[in-house]
Amino acid sequence: MDQISIEVLEGEPCVRIVKLEAEASHVASLVNDKVRQLKGAQVPGFRPGKVPLKLIRRRHAAQIDQDVIQSMIQDSLPEIFKRIEAKPASAPRFVEGDVGLVDGKTYSCILHVDTMPTFDVPEYKGVEIKQMPGQAVDEQIDRQIEQILRQHATYDDVERPAAEGDLLSIRYAIKEKPKTDHSCSSLEKMFGSDEEFMEVGARAPLPGLETAVIGMSKDEPTEVTIEFPEGWDEAVLAGKSFAYEVEVLKVSQVTLPELTDEWVKEMVRLEGIQDLRDRIAESASQEAERMNRELSQAQIMGELTKDQDFPLPPSMLRNEEESVLRRLARNKHMHSEEEMQEFVESVREEVEETAANNLRGRLVLQAIAEAEEIKADDDAVQHGVAQMRMQMLQAGREEDADPQAMEETVRFNQVLESTINRILELANVTEFSESDDATDNDESSCDKHDHSNCSHSHDDETEEKTGDE
Repeated sequence: MDQISIEVLEGEPCVRIVKLEAEASHVASLVNDKVRQLKGAQVPGFRPGKVPLKLIRRRHAAQIDQDVIQSMIQDSLPEIFKRIEAKPASAPRFVEGDVGLVDGKTYSCILHVDTMPTFDVPEYKGVEIKQMPGQAVDEQIDRQIEQILRQHATYDDVERPAAEGDLLSIRYAIKEKPKTDHSCSSLEKMFGSDEEFMEVGARAPLPGLETAVIGMSKDEPTEVTIEFPEGWDEAVLAGKSFAYEVEVLKVSQVTLPELTDEWVKEMVRLEGIQDLRDRIAESASQEAERMNRELSQAQIMGELTKDQDFPLPPSMLRNEEESVLRRLARNKHMHSEEEMQEFVESVREEVEETAANNLRGRLVLQAIAEAEEIKADDDAVQHGVAQMRMQMLQAGREEDADPQAMEETVRFNQVLESTINRILELANVTEFSESDDATDNDESSCDKHDHSNCSHSHDDETEEKTGDE
């Protein structure tokens, strides 16, 4: 490496600036080697192997220059990584320098290498975790049974004001539309509809309408003020109030069937009421376990990252931001590129904050995994890879099924999953009391952390997971 000089300087946080300079004689030697490799190239008017080297150099200058520059950078990597005195988070990025070579002159360029951050591992033993009760109470079971009965209900049109439990057919229209530069079906539905069905007291197309219609009579248009909460999906409506004209078109009284052992046997195909309650309790317990897992993970990530503000490698942060944007975009039905761009700009600030918290959370989990000496099980990894390959084949994405990338992703995810499990084992877990609000706690913990992405998905094309890549 005496013919290539390397100078490493501090750049912005988590970035090293590398100045690389190759002597003219070394550059010439590499160029000559490359030219000789191309000596057998087909050139009109010359027999293979008889093409003058100067002609090859001239005809393939761009390819030769690119290959030689990449070769010099590649050959310098061991020394670069040695000198940066930090764990690399990415391969060197070409930042400044000629993309071509000049015969007889030295070549120089500037590279940036992202490096992994250093930080103190937060206390992860004895984290306070609150969970929902694991067993379904009678009220939950009764609500589930009522939902089943409603699926077999009868509906009779009645001539009386709407009451709780009725099924309504309604028409509604906003009196004054807010100004907006775009339109989509979901937003237009917020502005009005010629007919929508809703259950009084249960669900409605507009917030608060489920109770506002109580007492309304058929064919009597009524003005109703609808208050959209902060954080509503459509930003033009969020946190604002609008006047609507609402008209009840039809009122249907809902009659539920009588719950008996015979009815359960005939309609639900179970042994009786007790069997139905037992099945619901078992299902509710499984759902509670799933929700508690998500809730606990959100609380853990919130606790581990709440005081963390260490700098992040720019390339890893960019990848994470793109990953978050892709997940958000998948939940939206955009009708044009302009609509997509507007959406991206509207959520960019939130995405940047979420991505930073996601990435810090995973880096902290990796540090804890190292402290706890947590490794992925090889058999479980191979099973996970097989499942991932099958999913990708079924989705018609055979070209993305790179075995090495899939194994790295599965191994990485399993380590993070095992680390979360270990933290849960060490946590102080209690159940929510009646005075606690599990939903509020979940939202506060997740507000700045997308806990669905504590581990990577191959859908995001195996983004940078560690600093070893």
